[in-house]
Amino acid sequence: IFYVNTSGNDLNDGTINKPFLTIQRGMDRAYNGDTLIVYPGTYTESVDFKTKNVVLGSRYLTTSDTTYRDSTIINGSVTMNSLDSTAALIGMMIYKGKVEVNSGSPVLKRLHIRESPETGLQLSNVKLAITDIEVKKNTGSVSNHGGGIRVIRSTVSLTRAVVDSNTARGGYDGGGLYSNNSHITITRSQFNDNVGEEGGGIHSIEDSSFTMTYSTVARDSSSNSGAGMFIDKARQQVVLENVIVDSNRTQNNGHNGGGIFARRTSLHLKSSSVTNNRTGRSGGGVYFINDNNNEPDSLIVERSILNKNNTLDYGAGIYTAIYKGRISLINTVLSNNRAVSSDGKTYYTSALHDAYNTQDTITVVNSTIVSNT
Repeated sequence: IFYVNTSGNDLNDGTINKPFLTIQRGMDRAYNGDTLIVYPGTYTESVDFKTKNVVLGSRYLTTSDTTYRDSTIINGSVTMNSLDSTAALIGMMIYKGKVEVNSGSPVLKRLHIRESPETGLQLSNVKLAITDIEVKKNTGSVSNHGGGIRVIRSTVSLTRAVVDSNTARGGYDGGGLYSNNSHITITRSQFNDNVGEEGGGIHSIEDSSFTMTYSTVARDSSSNSGAGMFIDKARQQVVLENVIVDSNRTQNNGHNGGGIFARRTSLHLKSSSVTNNRTGRSGGGVYFINDNNNEPDSLIVERSILNKNNTLDYGAGIYTAIYKGRISLINTVLSNNRAVSSDGKTYYTSALHDAYNTQDTITVVNSTIVSNT
């Protein structure tokens, strides 16, 4: 075990009584299998694991005291390339820098990544189970997707993640999370107050699988479609179970999907609530479209509530436009959704609007549609 302390010296041997001053000095001294414990303080440096399978963490490692996370700060970035599951970054704040992981499966736990001028957490070709992470107020670069988190060609699970107040700049997508060609599993997490071009909270495109449970997507906004979630061309049915999608907004008129925008994707919404979302065009709660008649998709809404969603055009609750697909409402409530033009003079189909109603199949079972305007 090596130690780092703000009172240390890089000429020391890294013992607890003679700690190093900088984290990178400790990393350079360490070998595979070593542990590097960092004492509280701010370390203004960037850290590169240099392909070493080392455990780097605060005193949380030895005490389980969660207060060490925000008192042990790397003011810079962390690079983790080609590491296995014996490597780890645990119990620290990464401030005004990014965490970049390329290839491998290191452990990321109890981290706080905030105020990076790039995407806060960047993952590529990895297999990770990330727990207890906060990703806040990162602004993303002006040349790539993802404000808070970007995942490319990876298998990633997020458990107890808080992804809050991140922005994808420059017309890029996925304010909170951008994922592409990946397997994504999210549970007991929050995506709040994020901003992006498409997918203010989450933008998922061509993912191999996407499952979200016991989570919240709230108060996110997009300048284009899919304020809460934008899901496109998923290769398997997307499952959202026990998910709250609330108070998300598209910022400009003419765009669709205040809560959820799903295209060329089968979607199962189960035991969830989609409420108080707003868009300037169609699909205040859910906008579901497939413009390819060779790929029939299904929308299943089961034991869910769509309430108080608003749109200035058709389908305040749900808007569908699919070829040869299937729409099922099972034990579901659509209530108090409002589809009225901005001048208040034109009323549109509010609860459920099906644009291609001669080419798909709609089934409604034990459901309630009431008080929609």
